[in-house]
Amino acid sequence: MPFSAYVKAGLFVVAAAAALFAAAGTVAIPGFWAYLAIFAVVMIVSFATLDPDLLRERMRPGGKKPPRALRIFSLVLFIHLDRHFKNSPATIIRMPIVGMFHTSAL
Repeated sequence: MPFSAYVKAGLFVVAAAAALFAAAGTVAIPGFWAYLAIFAVVMIVSFATLDPDLLRERMRPGGKKPPRALRIFSLVLFIHLDRHFKNSPATIIRMPIVGMFHTSAL
């Protein structure tokens, strides 16, 4: 398994933690810490026990990045749904950026 897979998994846990605690406005929520710990343990166990070729295929189906058109479509769809459900202006600015990083990581 390439080292970048471990880095991406670690960054995903950090991003999940940032989203949870930023939404709550505090880091003093034991339930969030428990969730993140369980999430990290599941990732570590899955990396350790699953076949590396299977993990590689699951992380990048077909062995290549999704087409740029699909990533752009995902971003546009996300922005449209965000505006359709009338989220706050701050969310309208931040979430497409998060969506862009999510679709580029696929």
